[in-house]
Amino acid sequence: MESYANAKIYQCDCEQCPRPACYVSGGSSREDSLPCTRPGCPGRFQLVRHVSFVDCPGHDILMATMLNGAAVMDAALLLIGSTHFFLGNIGGPDWHLLGKHKISGLGTGPKLNAVDSAGNESCPQPQTSEHLAAIEIMKLKHILILQNKIDLVKEGQAKEQYGQILKFVQGTVAEGAPVVPISAQLKYNIEVICEYIVKKIPVPVRDFTSPPRLIVIRSFDVNKPGCEVEDLKGGVAGGSILCGVLKVGMEIEVRPGLVSKDQEGKLTCRPIFSRIVSLFAEQNELQFAVPGGLIGVGTKIEPTLCRADRLVGQVLGAVGALPKIFIELEFSYYLLKRLLGVRTEGDKKAAKVQKLTKGEVLLVNIGSLSTGGKVIATKADLAKISLTNPVCTEINEKIALSRRVEKHWR
Repeated sequence: MESYANAKIYQCDCEQCPRPACYVSGGSSREDSLPCTRPGCPGRFQLVRHVSFVDCPGHDILMATMLNGAAVMDAALLLIGSTHFFLGNIGGPDWHLLGKHKISGLGTGPKLNAVDSAGNESCPQPQTSEHLAAIEIMKLKHILILQNKIDLVKEGQAKEQYGQILKFVQGTVAEGAPVVPISAQLKYNIEVICEYIVKKIPVPVRDFTSPPRLIVIRSFDVNKPGCEVEDLKGGVAGGSILCGVLKVGMEIEVRPGLVSKDQEGKLTCRPIFSRIVSLFAEQNELQFAVPGGLIGVGTKIEPTLCRADRLVGQVLGAVGALPKIFIELEFSYYLLKRLLGVRTEGDKKAAKVQKLTKGEVLLVNIGSLSTGGKVIATKADLAKISLTNPVCTEINEKIALSRRVEKHWR
């Protein structure tokens, strides 16, 4: 399950304030203008970017999220720890809040625990090849390589690892990307990352005119046990707005909604209709929200329907303007040429990826929905699958397919 964090990036408005020290970052709840902390500087830190990070703990979750249609990323941070390679992404649906720019993002990687073995394990890790292949498929242009935990290795080890990094990214989409040595723990060179985000990652153009649509990636029952009936609140849906503008008081629809089976075993879907009573970005209450991630939508939906992420995979939007609901999909697919992210012994080559076959069971990621799918027909690079759960999607949507390989979905 993904976790999320917002951050603000500031730049001092005094021209004498040297770069990159003129850039700082802070929490999303901080003021938009702050006094400069450099001794003797008369300037003030002004908000220049508001960014969001999404963290997926686990390589398999990252891959599925990166390749589906919801992963509209603006840039990627390739973070190399002292013992492991892992990938983080900053980007995603970009939105404007009260005249300020905001970049939403997605980032991930396994936890790094073995700090006492800094520099002992070669880099990159096998799954990094798969990450880079995914970035290439997504045609992502803005990449920054971060050499983390620089404080835990000797200078010679750091230089050796730097050489390994440059050698590994040769011929990949990350070739030529800048490499910045950092220590996240001691906050070394964090201001350099802030400057890169501000100067090198442009704010993308977003769709504000289409009917609003939000993919639900979290849902909650915010009522505490023992709450009085008159104090009960409706469920909260959290997610990323893909297009349009959501406003407090707007009538909304959630699809597919309530899914059940009739007497013949056929699936039936009943969309949920409700109204927006509040909008939040972390602790900041909003009157409207535009395309971007990390928005909490307070509704009048029965709270038990939202409890424990029960709405994850659903789509929220204007009444009557959401896409149709499907239980079978026909699609053209692209497979990675070789099975990446799996260790190979000695000089053995990575296993080739076979084409889809009839009867094969896949993990299908569509938007924020992860569901099973059974291949019922194939022809060349075309396939038809029957889904375990219905999905609200539209034609030409991008999806991610995963196969079961060595007890993992890849």
